[in-house]
Amino acid sequence: MSACSPEWNERVSAWLDGEVERMERLRVEAHLAGCPGCAAAAAAFGRLGAALRRGAGVARARRVLPGRRRV
Repeated sequence: MSACSPEWNERVSAWLDGEVERMERLRVEAHLAGCPGCAAAAAAFGRLGAALRRGAGVARARRVLPGRRRV
C-alpha cells in the first residue's frame, strides 16, 4: 500500500479492522485527514476487505448449497 511509513501502514490496517482504542482511532483519523498516502492506503485496504467479504459470501453459499437442483 502507499502509506507514508510501515508503522502507519500497520496503524491504518488495525484502524480499519476495528482493533484500536478510542484515542488511537482519533489519532489515525486525524492523520488520514492530512496524509494523502495513508488515505489512499485506507481506501485500498477497504476495497480489498470488501472484495474478500464478497468472495467469502459466494464460497459459503456454494458450500451450504452444494449440488442444489431446480425443480
